[in-house]
Amino acid sequence: MKTNLIKSYILVSLLFAFYGWLDVSAQVPNYTNRDSLLRTFDQHFLYLDSLIFGEERHMPTAITISPIPEEQLNRDVYDDALFDVEEARMGTLTSKTGLSLSGQAYYRFYNRSGIINGSSSIEDDSEDSYSIPYDVKAQIELRWSIFGADRLKMKGRRNAIRIQTNIDQSIYDRELLSYAINNLEKDIQNQHDEILVAILKVRMKNLDLMLQRTDLLDANNTSINTETMNLIKDRADIERQIISLIADYDGPILFPRFNPATVRIDTVSLMKFIDEENASLNELELRAELARQQSENQTYWSSVELAPFARLAFYFEVPWYRSGTLDLGVSVKFPITREASRQRKVYASQQRINEVKRSLAFENIRFQITEVVKDLDKQNQAMAIQWATTADLHAKLKVHSESYQRLPNYNRLSRLRDYEIFLHELERMVSLQFKINENLLRLQSLMGNGRTILDFCSVNSLGLI
Repeated sequence: MKTNLIKSYILVSLLFAFYGWLDVSAQVPNYTNRDSLLRTFDQHFLYLDSLIFGEERHMPTAITISPIPEEQLNRDVYDDALFDVEEARMGTLTSKTGLSLSGQAYYRFYNRSGIINGSSSIEDDSEDSYSIPYDVKAQIELRWSIFGADRLKMKGRRNAIRIQTNIDQSIYDRELLSYAINNLEKDIQNQHDEILVAILKVRMKNLDLMLQRTDLLDANNTSINTETMNLIKDRADIERQIISLIADYDGPILFPRFNPATVRIDTVSLMKFIDEENASLNELELRAELARQQSENQTYWSSVELAPFARLAFYFEVPWYRSGTLDLGVSVKFPITREASRQRKVYASQQRINEVKRSLAFENIRFQITEVVKDLDKQNQAMAIQWATTADLHAKLKVHSESYQRLPNYNRLSRLRDYEIFLHELERMVSLQFKINENLLRLQSLMGNGRTILDFCSVNSLGLI
């Protein structure tokens, strides 16, 4: 009895030892197909080990936000043009002399006696001397409008031009930052896609091998394998996922030595920097400053006309030249208006509007940063768990791979599923790192062109996988 039990135990042990061979080749009477499938499995395992455990793998940087290169921004061309515009605007101020030269010519058809074109000593009704009779009069006047030369508030007017230049520069900075962020976003997306496509294509190879096994079983009518439908569905899902990615990576599949990282944001320093350097905030602040300066530049005296003049008049009585006069005087005009005070109120209102808009924009940025930091905290926790899980699977997968190589026969399908589990977790870790990078890019978009978000955060590399 005891001998029979021992024989039964040995038989069961042998069955379990050869379970892997039975899993792939059982119920497959065609030994050529069976041996070919086994060799395909073994070759694929060597391929997977070289990808996952190879020492020659490249190592991309997990956090890929980098400073915006100045050479890509065309700043020199724009700054030169902006400087030329400012110089031209300044020139318009100094070019206003207030001097004007005017002239008039008269031919008299009627005089006060009703005589047509006749010489007369009857007094003239013009502003000239009434004692000079004439048939033709020519007059030239040189006038200097003192206030019309824009000499009042000259310092303030120059300052308004400089502020407008800074506004134009802030608008350009905002557009440049948007352009650079779009390029960074594309680079990050492409890096993520290349890594993810490599993982997904390896998973497709795994599924293809599993389908070859089920097809072989179905071809020999040895069993009805319900796993085939799920494998076809999973493969189609992966194909659709690859198509949805931006980067269509057609090169050799090279797994990176991925080094995931978590980040902590120094929100106090970041908010201070954004308050000083954010292009949109700067523009609103400058517009408020421009409105304040324009309000100061408005004065009633700008509409007052104080104009010394010299007037030279020539009088002709046909057919001979008769006489001429030279008048010197001052013209004064005080407009009865409240235009200047009302315009100051308009500028004051514009100043308050821009100050309120800037305050609201800053609060909106503060809210965005708070939400991004909260999201990053959750992603950091998820990444720490995901990295620990993936690293543990990686270590165990290496141990299993070495153990399988010492066995002549084993469950090859089970081993392939081990690789699938690891690859799936690696895929999740890559996607999670991409989400972290996306949030960092959102913060970068709120900054100026000079610095990178990495200057305001601490990066904790979790370790190579």
